[in-house]
Amino acid sequence: MNFKEHANTGKIEKINQIQRDFFGKITHIFDPPLPKGVPERLEKIVASAGIIKKNVILDVGSGTGILLPRIYKYQPEAIYACDLSDVMLMRLKEQYPYAQTIEADVKDLSLPEQSIDVVFVNACYSNIVDKQGFCANIERMMKPGGRLVISHPL
Repeated sequence: MNFKEHANTGKIEKINQIQRDFFGKITHIFDPPLPKGVPERLEKIVASAGIIKKNVILDVGSGTGILLPRIYKYQPEAIYACDLSDVMLMRLKEQYPYAQTIEADVKDLSLPEQSIDVVFVNACYSNIVDKQGFCANIERMMKPGGRLVISHPL
């Protein structure tokens, strides 16, 4: 790793820590009930991925798990919930024990190569600091023919 790469890594980690702290403090605002129209919009987002039973799903920036019950109804083989905030993931695990939680920056996620069928990135793409690292690692983890669904409420 050269000096520039090392400096960028330090910046990314600093920003990630700021996000961990911030979202850890506001976890409660993500609790139901959801605003009018949001549940229907989330249903459409999840349906767009064409999930089938044998699929393995990765939810990036899971937060407290807003997509998980919608994903779960398709009975995928596994659901991984990845987030920077341990506080968010603790809340998620209380509500959705069937999800496997991973506290990490997605660029550092170490799931096996070609192991994921569908990746959801809902309402958090703008928070991903290292988008190049994100894309490279998602590409590594996705199975051929996998689907990436990036969505945002605005």
